[in-house]
Amino acid sequence: MSEDKKERSELLLEDIKNKVDLIADGHSVLDRKIDGLREELGGKIDWLEKKVDRLDKKVDTLDRNVETNARAAYELMTDVQNDLKAHLRVPHAV
Repeated sequence: MSEDKKERSELLLEDIKNKVDLIADGHSVLDRKIDGLREELGGKIDWLEKKVDRLDKKVDTLDRNVETNARAAYELMTDVQNDLKAHLRVPHAV
């Protein structure tokens, strides 16, 4: 190989090495950014899961309260209905 070809090959290899180094540096930067986002999102996801759990408990409590109140209202309406039936069956003295 002539000295000129050898020199051009070495320059080309050096250029390729520099470009590979730049790509590796870029990957390193991206890797750190991804790790940072992963931590940030992980914290937000944990916060959201806690919020959803609290809301789930509130919905369960509301569901139980609605069910309890619906039963009480039904019982009260049944009592009123029975009282009205009893009242309407009794002849009124004039």
